[in-house]
Amino acid sequence: MKKFTIVTTYFNQKEWLERLIEYWNSYYSNFVNDIDIIIVDDYSSSPAFPIVRKNYLYDNISVIRITEDLKFNLCAARNVGVYETKTDNILMVDLDNLVCSDLIDEIFSFTV
Repeated sequence: MKKFTIVTTYFNQKEWLERLIEYWNSYYSNFVNDIDIIIVDDYSSSPAFPIVRKNYLYDNISVIRITEDLKFNLCAARNVGVYETKTDNILMVDLDNLVCSDLIDEIFSFTV
């Protein structure tokens, strides 16, 4: 069973998403069976899914695309990610935040 989920939002930040995926591929290989990742794409003109499919190496990621301009803001998009989470523990981060493996180890020490 997964221990926690990382939730992040995306809106036309292709370069940031590519950098983040490169980081995840390098540093999260030891944690791929313990974490889920959810990216909420808030009606971007440059969708996140093709970027993720092309670059991410593992299958513990979900991309939720909002397909209408609902005037969601960052908080509402995060709430969509939380709603879709299947774990009890959630870490919400911005797309430009890197969660280091030491922090993941620390989070694991507090999860059941």
